[in-house]
Amino acid sequence: MSQENPHQLCKHKHSCLVNTLMGAVRGGVIGLGIRGVLSLFSLVLKRRIFKDPKSILSIFSKSNLKLPCLLASMVVLFRGTLCLCRKYTKDEEISAFAAGFASGIPLCVESSGNRVVYSLYVLAKALDVAVKYLVKLGYLPKIPYFPDILYGISMTILQFARVWEPDCVNKGYYSMTKKFMIEPNDHVLGVMVKPS
Repeated sequence: MSQENPHQLCKHKHSCLVNTLMGAVRGGVIGLGIRGVLSLFSLVLKRRIFKDPKSILSIFSKSNLKLPCLLASMVVLFRGTLCLCRKYTKDEEISAFAAGFASGIPLCVESSGNRVVYSLYVLAKALDVAVKYLVKLGYLPKIPYFPDILYGISMTILQFARVWEPDCVNKGYYSMTKKFMIEPNDHVLGVMVKPS
């Protein structure tokens, strides 16, 4: 990675090193923001924040700092690998593939429960990018409201699995649904999730 000017094939303004570090800081701040908002939301729902205002400091707990570290390391590996590959291969497709592969390495050290959730999100995003790319190249037709249709189909599949194949759905989904459920008389969900 060059330290003063970006490589000719690089599309960023600053040097490769500065671009990589700026991305890591941005990823870390976004991860901390996401975990902070979720933790704060949980504290408000459980009313712990009203009983003990110092509980807001739990936002900076060790478990909440894992996501910012994961995102920062993924960005560092992606941007660093991309700049190195651009410098030595001069092939954008190979560089993007290698950088994407390298950025997935931090998922290997993540706990298995989180790894599944993050991997599913990355898979969904990769499929979204692939479909948009194929539409841009003209291999697939542009369908209006396609993301909305796809979301509706996925929710239908999820609700079908919830009712007819409950063992196929993660138990965390049932717990979350029970917490935020509007209808308290959902007997199917009550059977699947034992009272806590």
